[in-house]
Amino acid sequence: MFDGKEEAQGLVAHARKTRDEGVAEVKQRVAIPPEEAWLGPLLGEYREASLGRLVVRRSADAVVVDAGEWSSRAGQHKKPGGAPELTLLDAPLAGLSFTPETENGRVTLVLPAGQLRYVFEKIGAPKGAP
Repeated sequence: MFDGKEEAQGLVAHARKTRDEGVAEVKQRVAIPPEEAWLGPLLGEYREASLGRLVVRRSADAVVVDAGEWSSRAGQHKKPGGAPELTLLDAPLAGLSFTPETENGRVTLVLPAGQLRYVFEKIGAPKGAP
């Protein structure tokens, strides 16, 4: 267009290839559904003062993270050399990960956001649990 060189096509093709390879690599490290022993303690309702309520639950065929305004299927992202994360799989938040932590017997889901760290504290067991 406008007698310019066709440089963008090569850049776009390279960017697409790099993205696709990255997505494929991550998919190999995401367990769907998550391992039961790892997932069990994470099921339930959470609250964070600024971001509100979050529920981690099983549905008929998936694990779901539900914030009310949005929900997403989730998998267990097994990071090399790191602790597994609960990673969202559906748009618009696909790839967003929560790091489960346990301190003094209390389960939290941590959402790192740049210099901020949002800590969702578990406030209840999943519905139907003993």
